[in-house]
Amino acid sequence: MRRIFGANLKLWQGIVLLTVLLAVAGGGLALAGSGSGVFAQGNIRLASAWTDDSIDIFGSNNPPHEVLNVGINIPSGKQGDIQASFSADLHHGVPGQGGQPYAYCFGRFTLDAAPKQDNSNVFHPGSQQLLGGSVAHEPDALTVSMIGYIRKVPAGLHTVRVYVSSAYAGCELQAAVLNVVVNDH
Repeated sequence: MRRIFGANLKLWQGIVLLTVLLAVAGGGLALAGSGSGVFAQGNIRLASAWTDDSIDIFGSNNPPHEVLNVGINIPSGKQGDIQASFSADLHHGVPGQGGQPYAYCFGRFTLDAAPKQDNSNVFHPGSQQLLGGSVAHEPDALTVSMIGYIRKVPAGLHTVRVYVSSAYAGCELQAAVLNVVVNDH
């Protein structure tokens, strides 16, 4: 041990040591802000909904638009962990709503109702950006997806909903799919 503390460190060795310490400390800080874990063992059930209708999400200052929903049931005496995934073809801007150079669209999953003011019914990680930036000319469509989860849902009938909101030119959704995995335990 005396050799380590008595050694003459060169500048490059000190920089490497400091970088390693900061990387380890920074990694720990980044993990502190995230959530993860394994869901409890239980019964897995699936639910899905889809539409091939064209859904226009108009620009700024409009409430979120419900795109899809699917009903689920958590049996009496149990609680549920729910994971949802959504995908859709997304076009920049809404047809006939030209003149806006930018389009932004955001999605989120909720349980039972529109997003509450305190977001208590919004799946983690919350609102997700599906599209953002200049209105494209070619290609003018993307396939987008998002995934979220909510844990410890009480027993009873519930509805998982997908909401999309937009800013500026908005967006148009086509071929939308919602898949839900329910783990009741």
